[in-house]
Amino acid sequence: MKSIDANAVSRLDNVKMDMQSIDANAISRLDNVKMDMQSIDANATGRLHNVKIELKEDISKLRVDNEKLRAEMHGLMAQVQTSLNAQTWRIIGAISSLVVAVYFIARAGH
Repeated sequence: MKSIDANAVSRLDNVKMDMQSIDANAISRLDNVKMDMQSIDANATGRLHNVKIELKEDISKLRVDNEKLRAEMHGLMAQVQTSLNAQTWRIIGAISSLVVAVYFIARAGH
């Protein structure tokens, strides 16, 4: 009976030592994972900061481009308005000339 108890105690001690070894190994692995996660988090934070700066730069460039396009569009609209105004007066002049010509033809024909 004593040999069985001694054998059981020995096995329990072996299991206990194995469990402590497994526990220490698991803690070591968790520490490694924790350090990796902190490294990944630091890298991600740095990358996000860089992306944020790049986006701000891109937005400011787009604003400048937008202002240039607006200025160009206003210039083109002024040219179109001037051209339409000139064309309108040409059409009015041509119609007035036709009216005058028809009037004189009608008056001279009677």
